[in-house]
Amino acid sequence: MIFEHLIFKEKPPDNLIRRLHCTAVTTRQQYLSRCRERALAILATGNKRGAIASMLHDVTHWEDGQLYDTVDLDIRRVEAAFYMTTPEEVRSWIDAFR
Repeated sequence: MIFEHLIFKEKPPDNLIRRLHCTAVTTRQQYLSRCRERALAILATGNKRGAIASMLHDVTHWEDGQLYDTVDLDIRRVEAAFYMTTPEEVRSWIDAFR
């Protein structure tokens, strides 16, 4: 079976898992860039809702604190929910995170 392979038996080191998401030296701009890249990759598959959800999720999980004020983030959520209907609009919305 595939799960008998050694790769599935050994737990990856914790620092490897953490490094894939964010490291202590990741700046705000680097983190936002990763968030945008991930959301745009999801958008490229045609999943508009998934791209929006990915972006909103990622910007709320930065290790050094909040990336955006709560009110600003709520406004962006409303924009996405009610006004982003085409892939171009979603791309523009994602690119507006700076």
